[in-house]
Amino acid sequence: MSTKDNPTIETTGFKLTVTRIINAPCEKVFRAWTEPGQLAQWFSPAEVELRNFKADVKIGGAFRIHYTGKRGEFIASGNYQEIVLNRRLKFSWTWDHNAMPDSVVTVDFEDLGKTTRLTLRHEGLPDQEDADQHAHGWTSMVEKIAQLIEQNNIKLELSRVFDAPRELVFKAWTDANQFKQWFGASACDGGSLQSAKVDVRVGGKYRLQVRRADGEFFTTVGTYREVKAPERLVFTWAFEKDGSGDEYGEVEPPEMLVTLEFKARGKQTELILTHEKFASVESRDRHEQGWIRCLDSLGKFVGK
Repeated sequence: MSTKDNPTIETTGFKLTVTRIINAPCEKVFRAWTEPGQLAQWFSPAEVELRNFKADVKIGGAFRIHYTGKRGEFIASGNYQEIVLNRRLKFSWTWDHNAMPDSVVTVDFEDLGKTTRLTLRHEGLPDQEDADQHAHGWTSMVEKIAQLIEQNNIKLELSRVFDAPRELVFKAWTDANQFKQWFGASACDGGSLQSAKVDVRVGGKYRLQVRRADGEFFTTVGTYREVKAPERLVFTWAFEKDGSGDEYGEVEPPEMLVTLEFKARGKQTELILTHEKFASVESRDRHEQGWIRCLDSLGKFVGK
């Protein structure tokens, strides 16, 4: 049976195997299993909330996961027994309410070029009921990690030619006073730019606070990763959870990435905008409409 679109499951002798082909290179899939920030985004079954996740990903290191769901709150824990970069993870697995001293999970990552075959084996389960329940949970989580990784490849590309030299177009993005003039006019359909903090240097931050007509705030924050005048500008892109305050606030995932390339075309400038790492196609499509409004406004500003 093909495992490309849906995971296959086997439960035999109080153990289980889940296999799934993920459309991403092996290194990326392995990182999603070993970086705590990424693990916290997907390491819970459907209809179960992950309240807290702590992991020390090294041989002998421990992890502890606090789940909550319709049946109450549960704590899972274990220790990493084997870590082979981009090839295998092996760890013990038990519950505070249901000790399973012989329970071990092995995850193998098979490099298929641009895709990865992930095989998860969970052995040492107490009985068939536990095997069936864990099969349901692991299948759900494997599907979540596949969706998370594959959706991280969702990106938006836009190109626009402006009747202005690229030094002028680049400055419109990097001079705080100029940026506020054209971005404020297009910040949000039916909204207005309340404040803009722009520190354009590698490692510098920005904060763009937009208030919609209904009073709701959408505040974008990020860090400049690359500033190469007048050719290239790269910065992260994320939203604050609240966004209504005057200072930088807590950010909600995912953190996206925006790359601007400024190409001289005689007396004109071609701007190529790439926005990547969207959480969903719907999010990409919403951003596309917003960026089109921004580029329309920028065109009017540099064309004065």
